[in-house]
Amino acid sequence: MVVGVLGMLSLIGVSFASTAQAVYKEAKNYAYSVKARYLAEAGIARAVAELRCGAEGAVSDALDTQAEGWYAGCSGALGSGVYAVSGIDCASRIYINDTNPNLSAILGNLTAALIAMGEPLAAGDGAAIVSNRPAGGYATEEEIEAIVPGFTHAKYEAFKNYITVRAFRDGAVYSNAPPFPPEPRAPVNVNTASKPVLKAVLTDIEAKNACPRCGGDGTIFASSGCPDCGSTGNLKITAAEADGLADYIIANRPYSTWSQLYNSIRGCGSIGNNDADLVMANANPNAGFAPGARDHGWALGTGQIGKYIDPADAGRGLTAYTTEFCFNSGGYYEITSAGTANNPAGAAAATKRLKCAVKIFDTWRQTTQSEFETGAISNLQSYPEPIAAGIAPAVFDGQLKLMTKEESSTADTLLRASFNNGLDPDSAANANIIRNPASTCAVGSVTDAADPGSLLPDGVFVNKRFNDYISFMENWSGAYNMAKADAGTLSLWVKVVTGGEVYSGMSFSGYEIDTYGNGHTDGGPPWDFSLFEIHPSGFIPGSPFGDWNWWRPGYANRTEVWFYEQWDAALPERPIGFIGFQEVGSGIGGSNVSQIMSTGRARKNWAPGTWHRVVFTYELSNPADPLCMTGTKKLYIDGVEPPHYAYDTIYHRLNGDVRDITIGTSDVNNSHSDGTYIIDEFKSEHACATAAQVMADFASGRYYDNGDAEFTSSPYDAGTARLGTISWSEYMPASVAGGDIQFDVDNGSGWLGGYAARNDPAGSPVNAMTAGSNLIRYKAYFVNSGTGLTDTPVLDDVTVTYLKRAEILYYREE
Repeated sequence: MVVGVLGMLSLIGVSFASTAQAVYKEAKNYAYSVKARYLAEAGIARAVAELRCGAEGAVSDALDTQAEGWYAGCSGALGSGVYAVSGIDCASRIYINDTNPNLSAILGNLTAALIAMGEPLAAGDGAAIVSNRPAGGYATEEEIEAIVPGFTHAKYEAFKNYITVRAFRDGAVYSNAPPFPPEPRAPVNVNTASKPVLKAVLTDIEAKNACPRCGGDGTIFASSGCPDCGSTGNLKITAAEADGLADYIIANRPYSTWSQLYNSIRGCGSIGNNDADLVMANANPNAGFAPGARDHGWALGTGQIGKYIDPADAGRGLTAYTTEFCFNSGGYYEITSAGTANNPAGAAAATKRLKCAVKIFDTWRQTTQSEFETGAISNLQSYPEPIAAGIAPAVFDGQLKLMTKEESSTADTLLRASFNNGLDPDSAANANIIRNPASTCAVGSVTDAADPGSLLPDGVFVNKRFNDYISFMENWSGAYNMAKADAGTLSLWVKVVTGGEVYSGMSFSGYEIDTYGNGHTDGGPPWDFSLFEIHPSGFIPGSPFGDWNWWRPGYANRTEVWFYEQWDAALPERPIGFIGFQEVGSGIGGSNVSQIMSTGRARKNWAPGTWHRVVFTYELSNPADPLCMTGTKKLYIDGVEPPHYAYDTIYHRLNGDVRDITIGTSDVNNSHSDGTYIIDEFKSEHACATAAQVMADFASGRYYDNGDAEFTSSPYDAGTARLGTISWSEYMPASVAGGDIQFDVDNGSGWLGGYAARNDPAGSPVNAMTAGSNLIRYKAYFVNSGTGLTDTPVLDDVTVTYLKRAEILYYREE
């Protein structure tokens, strides 16, 4: 009995000891597990801190690249355990909850890229992710496996590293077609995206009738096909080209500005010439609209093609697009952290893996004309709408440029048209001169597809697609006063838009252009456009020949200044320009036409977007003699005379004072303008300007250049936050000596100062807390030391990041 009891007690003791040991072991394992979880959480906390305030964090660095430490991952020891953290910026992947109407096409491109890598996918799998998306979007990437019909685990595994359910969406991007409604979409970080994601964004983007080399009509010299676009005028990135371009981008990144990206991919041999312009139209979130107002320096920074379909020519422009690129995360990151607790011997006792999505910073961005117009503008001009003429500022696009200069009137001024707030001539010059009601140029919004208007903030857009022209006239009141027959100076600024666009059938076999009446080597001039032409009154009261109102032998009925551009076989098919003037009259030189024009030695290569000043002067030798047939006529281009003319030796007097002046028309081919260009600051003076005066006017330049020009933004309520960086898109022409854009920031209680140090558009640190009202502002200084500017810096957008408490978007254990 005693033995039995002792045995029972022994058994109970052994059982108790075993249970206690198991409980102790379980408790110990639990403690290790809890410790491992805390270590994983510590890793996430460290990653968040590094992303916020580390050397590469949001308070000091506006870029996210694969070269940064957080991207490669980090680890650390804490107590007797360790953590290892890795992360991605969500913009490196495709946001599958996006409302972008192009998302199905993007995921279709991604699917094709993954199939080419050997993944077990079918062609429609990417589109199926969009068509089966729940109303509230996918909560996790894994849900596509459960929700999309027929989606196997293998298919999820193929997609999982290229998609995300959390991402920044840019609300300041718009549809590419009139009236350009908002179309928010998530950009892709060009610095961190994988090759399949880059291919998904680049494949099948297309622009029609937009090739910069031929101007979109597919032909160049002697009607030969344009090699850059295959004689179609169109540009497209094929899947094969996207593959090579993706490799090129990965090999040459990181990128920090649009200009850097554009000038890099122009060197990619995998795409055709001018395809970089197409890529930039898709990649850059700035619409770059302003048809014809794209300046040369601006185009050199971001290409010749904007991200829109030009309402002045339906179907011309970016017709197939995907989504934009960006240079950072937009604030959204995904962090994975593994915490490992070690036992006293140093061996791993427990491991926990946590995954979370976190929002690190918010953004305040200004990029539209309407936003810029809410601030204070000094010596600058907003674009693209002519708001001074009563058109509402654009809500889909916007730029700030230096203000254009306005021509001043003198005692000799007969006609002045500055085109600052309309198309009518300035009444200060001559109130009796009016715009011809028959003129086709009109004031309107650049977004109006039916009639996009001709007035831009920097001049009149004379568009050949609408046969545009503008004419000034004066009712007879005993004399005409727009220009005088005895002496005068006509001047204007002109900017060629198409830069080399020609028509089929044109050819040019020689440089020397002879008098029209003697014939041309190519059988006649294929006119590009008439800058202006002046029509005399045709009525000379009190003439020794009696009052008459028609052509008279030896007298001109029209004087025309023109510009003609053609491809040149002798200069590897580069566009060249000829500029000169002609006269049409009865019995002149044995014909009814006489011309004075510049020759091949006065060729001018007017690149698209470059401003030029053209001045025509004339003066009779003896104005008191009505039979006077001698005098001087001169043409000046950018302040100087062309080096040589071919002309008739006799001076042909105008047959009376001028009754109308027309811009953008040519009677030679009985049609309106064949050219596309911008005209501004047209002026007629009753005095023959000297060469020194002409040069001085040109040397004064096109744009404001007297000290700094400034823009102060409207205020924005950032709340209590730490300001991170300020970044912007700028295009600084090489011709603007010492040009720079610098920024100051108001944190809500005053300007921080030190603006000269904030001149890096890729991201200049602010790193200051908001204070006072928390209403932040920025001030942009357009700094230059040049004079006589004929190009302008362009500010396209400004972004300020600010950091509040990090927002955990989801948090789970894996």
